[in-house]
Amino acid sequence: MENSATLQLLYHRLPQTIKNVLVAPETGEMIFKACTKHGIAARVSAYSGLVGMVLLGELHPNLLVKNIVEKEGLDIEKAKAVAIDISVSVFQPVKQELISLYGISPKAPDPIAAPEPPKQPVAPSAPPPTPAARQENPLASPPPPTLSLRPEPKLEGNIVNLKGETPQP
Repeated sequence: MENSATLQLLYHRLPQTIKNVLVAPETGEMIFKACTKHGIAARVSAYSGLVGMVLLGELHPNLLVKNIVEKEGLDIEKAKAVAIDISVSVFQPVKQELISLYGISPKAPDPIAAPEPPKQPVAPSAPPPTPAARQENPLASPPPPTLSLRPEPKLEGNIVNLKGETPQP
């Protein structure tokens, strides 16, 4: 949570309309009604805090549902329903100010929504050909050479040079 000096700085940079909503007793009542409607009135202070962070510009409005789910352990459908009620009653009157505060478009994507499935099924790639299949097909390319980090030992007369050094004459 933010300290009081940071919260004061955040508050003073807000447009007056958002400041009015932030401190209005009616805002708390609207949040309480939304929580009561959905059977979570006992946690109204936690939701009030999240709404306050949205109004202060510290929690993006599109992340309210995600934060309710993560911090309060509420199922996603109930969290969406509470967020919609709060959005309609609290955020809608200052919608334009929130849009300019966050620099968002009026219709932003829902970060909770599942990604769309691919439009065309992706065909699985064929497994690489086996060595036997390469021998049967004379046009098949040879396997790639293997790379070794150590040089191959060199035969120098009867002695095998295991260190990979070149002999000095």
